[in-house]
Amino acid sequence: MLKLWSRLIPVLLAALLMGGFLTEPGRDQVRRLAESAGIEMVDRIADAQEETKRSRGTVVRVVDGDTLHVKVDGKTEKVRLLGVDAPEVRHGAKAGDCYGDRATAELRRLAPGGTRVRLASDPTQGDTDVYGRQLRYLEVDQVDVGRELLKADAAKLYPNRTPIEREQAYRSQEKAAQRADRGLWGQC
Repeated sequence: MLKLWSRLIPVLLAALLMGGFLTEPGRDQVRRLAESAGIEMVDRIADAQEETKRSRGTVVRVVDGDTLHVKVDGKTEKVRLLGVDAPEVRHGAKAGDCYGDRATAELRRLAPGGTRVRLASDPTQGDTDVYGRQLRYLEVDQVDVGRELLKADAAKLYPNRTPIEREQAYRSQEKAAQRADRGLWGQC
């Protein structure tokens, strides 16, 4: 009986993934569970993620130091910057983190409302996070905003399970920020 289940589970997981029964975050969770069990998942989602998705939009508003709303093709999208992790700001009764307000101000400076931006996915990462936000690199006038946040000491490198394509450049900026001991690194 155990042998039957060990063969059936991968088939069921693949059917769920390929059949589109799960949302993107759900598929990512199933994939992680399968991988932790030593099951290799091959499906159309993995194939689709090999290409970088690119789009242009306009910043509607900055939510915090690593999240903003961008209007793309007439629709406002929630976007989570890839590769960076800014301190949290106050949300209702939940207190904010040290440097959260300053990190948010830095993102507003780099990408204020009304700014035309370019968005790009990373084929090594999922398309959305568990909150349904699009995971994207953000560029303003060909400047990588995530890298600039690291350079300004307003964010840290996000600890991705799978390294992002820009990992080396981002890590270099983070190390330089740590050595400078100012901003987020110097105050928190």
